[in-house]
Amino acid sequence: MLARTGRLIALKSRPRTKSHVHTWETDIQDVDKLFSSKSSREKDIVVELENKKYEMWKDNIKSQNLEVPHFGYSTTLDLTALHLLLPKFNSNIPKRYLPPSERPSSSASQVNPLALCPVEEAEVSESGQYTKLTYLPMLLKTLSKAMEEWPLFRSSITAPSSSPSGANPEAKPALTIRPNADIAIDLSTSTGVYTPTLQNVNLESMYSISSRIKHLTHLSRQVPPQLTPNDISQRGGTITVSNIGALGKCDFAQPVLVPGGSLASVALGRAMWKWDVEDDYWMVPDDDDYYERRSRKGERRLKMGVCWSADRRVVEGTELAAFMECWRGWVEKLEWLIAGGV
Repeated sequence: MLARTGRLIALKSRPRTKSHVHTWETDIQDVDKLFSSKSSREKDIVVELENKKYEMWKDNIKSQNLEVPHFGYSTTLDLTALHLLLPKFNSNIPKRYLPPSERPSSSASQVNPLALCPVEEAEVSESGQYTKLTYLPMLLKTLSKAMEEWPLFRSSITAPSSSPSGANPEAKPALTIRPNADIAIDLSTSTGVYTPTLQNVNLESMYSISSRIKHLTHLSRQVPPQLTPNDISQRGGTITVSNIGALGKCDFAQPVLVPGGSLASVALGRAMWKWDVEDDYWMVPDDDDYYERRSRKGERRLKMGVCWSADRRVVEGTELAAFMECWRGWVEKLEWLIAGGV
């Protein structure tokens, strides 16, 4: 059993063992090696928090002290329309994103559209190739379209500088509004959670976004992780996305904002089919005897829980709610993407 005790993580042994405790200078990932011998299993082992675990500790202590006051907002997204289009998207993946074995034969077409003016397409690394889209790149693309409409959620907080001599003591913090949507994604690794940033998401196609996610996920799963400073932008994203539903069957998970991080963070639950009896899916009654003859029906819909935390210092509750509804429109009315020329 793992138990957090102050700045340490204690691995408690069975109650019948001796109550001796040894402190080791090691990482929690190497605990199994310490328990390799029979004698070592008769003692508790205390492992100091190191690296990413200690950084998480410090960030969350600041957050719980309300250095970043939170405003939470939870709702659900209807992914039914997106789900029904997924097979169409998968059947039209550009060949550069496909593994060589899945690419259509070049002899399949007798006419080369690029014969007049050949264009060399950027090569996609093997770690960025895939055969199927998931919901995540589509959700990030639609989120970036909502961010285009809302400059507030493309912003990061710039704190007033107090270190230089002669600085104005009454200087106020400012918001730096970025021209495009930079979105950070949480990735679990063997040494902790990293948040690489997908920059300019609104300028990318869903296929390109999927390739970038696939590549970053590949790097994060290496031991040790192979993510580089180029992957983890110093500026970070103005919104952080945690795809918690990919790891467990959960509806909602409240994300935590840390000082110097994103302006808002959203946790995505697992998409699940549910019976929806809201007004939109309620059977229309006959004109006569309205209250007597209406028939209750409903419809099976694919629903996904989403849970937001926003920096209450600059984001009002009404602004977060309205932004969420803007994102909902892009997700649930995919014709908006077509009308927008995507």
